[in-house]
Amino acid sequence: KSKKGCALMQYLLIHREEVVPYYDLYEVLWPNEESANPESALKTLVSRMRVILNKCNKDLGECILTARGAYQWNENFKCSVDLIEFERLCNAVKNQSSLTQQTRTMFSAALALYRGDLLSNCPQEGWIITRSVTLHNLYIKTAYQYLDLLKDAEDYDEIIRVCRMALEIDAFDERLHLTLMDTLVKTKRNN
Repeated sequence: KSKKGCALMQYLLIHREEVVPYYDLYEVLWPNEESANPESALKTLVSRMRVILNKCNKDLGECILTARGAYQWNENFKCSVDLIEFERLCNAVKNQSSLTQQTRTMFSAALALYRGDLLSNCPQEGWIITRSVTLHNLYIKTAYQYLDLLKDAEDYDEIIRVCRMALEIDAFDERLHLTLMDTLVKTKRNN
C-alpha cells in the first residue's frame, strides 16, 4: 500500500543487525526533502506500518523495534532473507583452498541464491545501488574462486555449468567467457 512503508521494511530487513538512527532512515526514505519535523514523519510512517502489519498477522507489527532515537528489526521475528544467506555462504567459503562435497554444496547454494540486481523492481535509491554493486562483486568473486577450485579438480562439466549460470548474471564478463571457451575446447566441444 505504501512505497515508503515498503522501503522502510526493506531497509530494516537488509540492515537487520543494526540499530538505525531515525535521521539515517529519514534520509533514505525522503532523500533531498526538507521537513520541519523529520522524526515525527518517520514515527507516523512506522506507526502506519505497524498497523498494516498487525492486520496481516497478529503481533507482526512488533517486528519494528523502537530504540532511543532509532529503529531496528526485531531479531525475535525469524525470517529468511536470501541476500543475508548469500553473504553468509560466500563468507563461509571465501578461504576454502580445496573442494569437498560440503564446499561444493555451499558454493552452488551461494551462486544459486544470487538473482541479479538487488530490489530491481524498486526505485534505485543510492543505498540500494551501493548494496547491489557490493553483492554483484561478491557474486563474481565467489564464482571466480569456485571456478579456480573446479579447474584444479578438473571438473569440466561443473565449470561449464557455473560459467553459463554466471554469464546469465553478467553477460559481459571476459574471464567467464574465456573460462567457458577454454573448457569447451578442452572437452572437445568446439561447436
